[in-house]
Amino acid sequence: MADYGMKNYRFSIAWNRIMPTGVAPVNQEAIDYYNDLINTLLKHGIEPHVTIYHSETPLALTLYPNNPMPFLDSERFPGWFADYAKVLFDNFGDRVKHWFTFNEPFCTAVFGTYGDTDPYLIGHNAILAHATVVNLYRTQYKPTQNGLIGLVLNTAHFYPKDRKNPEDLAAAARGYDFWYGWFLDPLTKGSYPESMRRIVGKRLPVFTEEQKTLIVGALDFVAINYYFPYIASPGVAQESDEPGFFKDMNVTSAFDPSWPLSETGWGIYGPGLRDLLIYTHERYALPTYVTENGLAWREDNVTVAVNDVTRQKYLYDHITAVGEALVAGCDIRGYFVWSFQDNLEWASGYEMHFGLIWIERPSMERVVKNSLRWYSTVVNLFNKLAGNAPAVPEVAAAPVKKFAMRGSKV
Repeated sequence: MADYGMKNYRFSIAWNRIMPTGVAPVNQEAIDYYNDLINTLLKHGIEPHVTIYHSETPLALTLYPNNPMPFLDSERFPGWFADYAKVLFDNFGDRVKHWFTFNEPFCTAVFGTYGDTDPYLIGHNAILAHATVVNLYRTQYKPTQNGLIGLVLNTAHFYPKDRKNPEDLAAAARGYDFWYGWFLDPLTKGSYPESMRRIVGKRLPVFTEEQKTLIVGALDFVAINYYFPYIASPGVAQESDEPGFFKDMNVTSAFDPSWPLSETGWGIYGPGLRDLLIYTHERYALPTYVTENGLAWREDNVTVAVNDVTRQKYLYDHITAVGEALVAGCDIRGYFVWSFQDNLEWASGYEMHFGLIWIERPSMERVVKNSLRWYSTVVNLFNKLAGNAPAVPEVAAAPVKKFAMRGSKV
C-alpha cells in the first residue's frame, strides 16, 4: 500500500477474536495482533479506519440460553456491543481516529433472519447499540482521543422508471426509505420514515423519548457502500405472499438493460453514485465517506486478472461521479475501493474477485493488477494536490510485482 501511495486503509476488527465468548475476558493475543497491524500502517504513513462490527458475532452469544440472533435481545445487546467497543477504544483509540460502528446493518436485519417482525427489531436494536457506543465514545474518549465515529450503510440509488409517473416516483422514494432512511431518519430526526410507519404499522418498534435523545445526532458522518442503482416501479406483492420485509417495501427493482452486469449480477452505472451522494447531501446534510465501491469481474487466470481494463473503467467512472458530487456541493471526506486484494466474498467464497491485487492459489502469491497501477496514479495526483510527495514517480510504467504472502499469527 505504501509503495502505491495509499494513505488510508479501512479494515474491521472481529468481536469473536477480541472477546471469544462475546464478553470478558479479553484475548490478549488478538489485541497484540491488531496493535501490530495498526502500528505497521502508521509506520508507513497509512491512516487506519476501523469497522467495529462486520458480521463476526461471537458464537457464545448465539447459544442457549441466549437468543440465537443476539440483535433480537433488546435488553442486553446494546450493552454487550458497548462493552466490546470499550475494549477497542481503550486499546487502540490513541491511534485510531476514524471509527465505524456497524457495517451494513440492513444486511444483518434483512438477511440475518426471516418473517415480517424480526428484521425491524434487529434494525431497531442496531440503531440503539450504535447510539450507545457513540455516546460512550463522545463522553469518555473523544475529549482525549479526538476521533470521529459514524455508521456504514449500504444502499442503491433508486431511479423512478418514469419520472412523470407518480407511482414510480413513490416506489423510488419508498425504496430509499426502506433501505436507507430506515437508519438515517432515526439518527437525524428521531423516527422512522413515514412510509415505513404507515406500511409496517405496529410491527415497527417505536423509540421512547429517552431513546430519541440518545439517537438523534449520534453520527459524526455517514459512510456509504455503493455498487449499483435500481430502476424502481411499484411492486407486485400479493396478499397471499409470504410476509416479510420485501413484501412490505413492495418495489420492483430492476437494472437498466443498457447497463453491463458485474460477475455478481449487479448493474454497472457510475452516475448512480453521484446521485446517491447528492440525495444524501440534500436530505441529510451529513459529512460522507464512500467506504465500499468496486467491481467483481470474470478473472479465470492471472493474465486476465492483471489486464483488468473493465475494472479500471469502473473506477474511473465512479471516481468521476464522486468528483461531480463534490462540484455539486456534497461534503465528501473520503473514498475507499473494495477491495485492496481478493477476499473471501461471503457465500461466493474465493470465486468472486474484487481485489486490486490477485491472490494466486495455491501459492498465495500477490500479483498486482493494472487497476492498482491506474488507481495509484489517481492517489498520487491527490497526494500532490494535498502537498504530499508522491510515493512513486510513475507507477503506471512499473513492472508487475509479486509479493510473497507471509504467514501471520491469527
